[in-house]
Amino acid sequence: MLTAPVSTASKGRRKTDHWTVRSDAVHAVEFSPFPQSASFLAYGGDSRVVVLQQQGGFVEDGVDNAAGCAAGGSGTVRLRFEYLVEFCLGVRVSAIAWSCVASDSGNSAVRRVKLAAAAHDFKVYVLSSNLMGEVSTNALSGHASYVNDCAFSPTAGDLLATVGDDLLCLVWNTSTSDAIRFKLTSPGRSVCWHVSKSRHLMVAEQRGVIRFFDLDTETVGTVLQVDPALAPLTSAHWNPIGESIVGVLAGGRLLVFDKDFPAEDPIDQGPLHAPANANTRLVRWCNCNRDFIATTNSALRANVRVSHSAHFNAPDVRSQPRGCSGLSWHAELPCFVTGGEANLHFWFVAA
Repeated sequence: MLTAPVSTASKGRRKTDHWTVRSDAVHAVEFSPFPQSASFLAYGGDSRVVVLQQQGGFVEDGVDNAAGCAAGGSGTVRLRFEYLVEFCLGVRVSAIAWSCVASDSGNSAVRRVKLAAAAHDFKVYVLSSNLMGEVSTNALSGHASYVNDCAFSPTAGDLLATVGDDLLCLVWNTSTSDAIRFKLTSPGRSVCWHVSKSRHLMVAEQRGVIRFFDLDTETVGTVLQVDPALAPLTSAHWNPIGESIVGVLAGGRLLVFDKDFPAEDPIDQGPLHAPANANTRLVRWCNCNRDFIATTNSALRANVRVSHSAHFNAPDVRSQPRGCSGLSWHAELPCFVTGGEANLHFWFVAA
């Protein structure tokens, strides 16, 4: 069992925690976004992917109190994780995505993990285990350069989308290794599905173009465009609760688009991060509160910023030492995790 104390941040606004992983640097980290597997957390390092499981709720002052943490209670909080399974790939991991078929059920007959890992050998690895000793690794080869992001469909556990520097978006059937190809006009930075639009796929390109593909017709629907002066786009995320809202990080600025009104200018929060290390910044909406959005950069002393859509001009800022890699929100609580060298850093957001 792995546990870690949490110290309360100033003003009671954020609680932070970190614990050290075994030997690896952390290059990617991802909570499962699905309720049936919300306790699962995976991180990727120099050569492997490790899956952990949260044990119980968040413990505050010795009492299980997930609701109190979400409301911003004071005191010492502990996160408890158990090591589940490790997948050895022999290559550095750059992104992780969870499949909706993963389940943390107490019933061993249905308890399983399934996820994908994009790696620096231009391949994507589909990883699965029944958590009873059976482990499977399947390599998907189709990209000719670095794969920057990957995402499973929220409703079809074998449907996986990937984007890379080779100007391709590939939509894989992981059971057959077949793929549909969409040609891009610049490197793909982010790819994202939405539970209410399960046959539509958001793809964000480095030059600032964000397209929504219809998989049934294999055509492009809505197109959003970032001001070219703000290029490069480094990350984009489709709000999992607000189906028309898209957050974009470009030129160090956070932009919020409404895809139902593509001709309108986005809400511009203004500068958030310095221009350095632009290619490793991330933006993610909270899974349980449509207004919270987090952004990171990966400078030597990285910034982690959390904003609220009702007052974008007042982000809450925290620093974390020695860079920042990965960013993922818990499926059910206002808590997110980032990686940094051999540490996982956890951040709790008060309403």
